[in-house]
Amino acid sequence: YKQEDSPRYHARDVALVRAQRRGAVIVLSSATPSLESYAKAATGATALLRLPSRVDGRPLATVRVADLRVRARAGAGTPAGADAAAATGATTADGTAPTGGPATPSQDRPTSRWLGPLLLEGMERTLARREQGILFLNRRGHSTHVQCKGCGDVASCTRCDVSLTVHSEDQTLRCHYCGAVRRLLPACRSCGATDLWLGGVGIQKIEREVARVFPTARIARLDLDAVRRRGAAASILRSFRKGETDFLLGTQMVTKGFDFPGVTLVGIVLADLQLYLPDFRAAERTFQLLTQVAGRAGRGASPGEVIMQSWNPDHPALRCAAAQDYEAFFATESEERRELRYPPFGHLIEIEVRGKTPENVIRGSERIRDVLRRGAAGVDVLGPAPKPISRIQGWERWHLLLRSSSRPALRARIEEALPKVRALKLPGLHVAVDVDPRQLL
Repeated sequence: YKQEDSPRYHARDVALVRAQRRGAVIVLSSATPSLESYAKAATGATALLRLPSRVDGRPLATVRVADLRVRARAGAGTPAGADAAAATGATTADGTAPTGGPATPSQDRPTSRWLGPLLLEGMERTLARREQGILFLNRRGHSTHVQCKGCGDVASCTRCDVSLTVHSEDQTLRCHYCGAVRRLLPACRSCGATDLWLGGVGIQKIEREVARVFPTARIARLDLDAVRRRGAAASILRSFRKGETDFLLGTQMVTKGFDFPGVTLVGIVLADLQLYLPDFRAAERTFQLLTQVAGRAGRGASPGEVIMQSWNPDHPALRCAAAQDYEAFFATESEERRELRYPPFGHLIEIEVRGKTPENVIRGSERIRDVLRRGAAGVDVLGPAPKPISRIQGWERWHLLLRSSSRPALRARIEEALPKVRALKLPGLHVAVDVDPRQLL
């Protein structure tokens, strides 16, 4: 856990410092440690203890990857009786064709835009065996945006630089950053046209798809919207544990810490959803999420299966997640991080500048940049530039990055520069300093 506003602290680092001061032993436990933690273990700075196998020697789940590009080229539907391994580009974690022969979709099973033949066949098999499955999509709501086909207008938040997300349960448009809510109207607010397109996909849309394709299946959804009522999360999980639910659908709430012996199938609807966010940790977070959710399958006596749908199955993060090979991911990701001198091969400090008017924020950011560049030997000053989400809750946001391979040099630079930044007297601006930032969005 990293606190993103004042007081900014990383719970792991605080624990390490407290243990060091008290002479205590601290154990950092994770199937997907951060690159910073693993780099320390790899260099001997901390001890590395491995758990190479599951309890009772149970095997890891078999992972099969469905290439959505192949399905898109062939059309949304798949001919009945066709080789689904070819139709979906399915491979196992080692790149070979799936064992046990091709997955042949049922002649009378409806097709789905978001659930490919391989995943549908796995869900059908899970139901037939009276087992349980988890479907993962790390996106709330029904659709990511609503757009008018007449004038092209996209409903956007007036306080944040994002489109509004469609929530089907209460027919609202919601901003997931400031919490703004407005009704989903049948006509465009700009031109009055009634031909609206609900674009993108969220977990509520997947819930509707599963209910349509498998009308007798017992479905539950676990996300922030489903658990707002007190006790709702405990009730959903209790029913699933008792076997009263066939499929549990959810966002990243379903990825960690759960041990359901009846789960033999995990379906990852869009594996590369967060892969291209403008953050150097995007691949790392994608690998962590996929590996963690894959670990929910096959924890009981029956073997598990993971079906991972992707538009880019050849990406190293996805290939390593499919193979559940952390060391391979660390080696691949480390090459890029080392070249850019990003953590764990360098250190960062982010300086965020917020204000109500873009012009004021830009001028203030440039003045701060000029101060930081004076005498910055051994420290790179990157920016200023608008943050990827440039406005949140009415605040315009720009940032600068200080980067150095030497933590003492970085600390000396910021300690020397901060009094000069304060002396600039930047009216209407809020300046925040974040050491070792975890999020750059």
